Amino acid sequence: MIIFIDTSALVKRYAKEQGSEKVDELFQKEKDVWISQLSIVELLSALHRKAREKELLPEDVSIARAAFFRDLTRRRIEVVAFNRRIFKDALRLFLKDQLFLYLRTLDAFQVSFADKLNRDKGLDMFVVSDRKFRETLLSIRNYPVLDPEE
Repeated sequence: MIIFIDTSALVKRYAKEQGSEKVDELFQKEKDVWISQLSIVELLSALHRKAREKELLPEDVSIARAAFFRDLTRRRIEVVAFNRRIFKDALRLFLKDQLFLYLRTLDAFQVSFADKLNRDKGLDMFVVSDRKFRETLLSIRNYPVLDPEE
């Protein structure tokens, strides 16, 4: 099964939150877990935000970062690399006269990364833990979606 994990769900692997258990189960059961190249930066930003907001201790951030890079090194997570088409596809999402579609910039890129993965290998599941993004994703794509908080 090929799974694409949005950063909103990926952070649950490295910082305990509601839904962390489901994300951990995915990593234990599945072999093809993919993220976007963008998620690397987004995850680090999310961990730093959690430290600033006192949800994580600085040493917890260091442990989480090390675990994340260990997962990357051991290829427990594969990365969809950024390319020119991803940029164009994200741009197209905003040029389709969908003015009232709730779609943020980084979410548009995540959709485009998932689309690339789908074209290249197929996509069995999109994992996202952001209610508004999940609703938007369901309205513009027919990927099976899992929210680990549900």
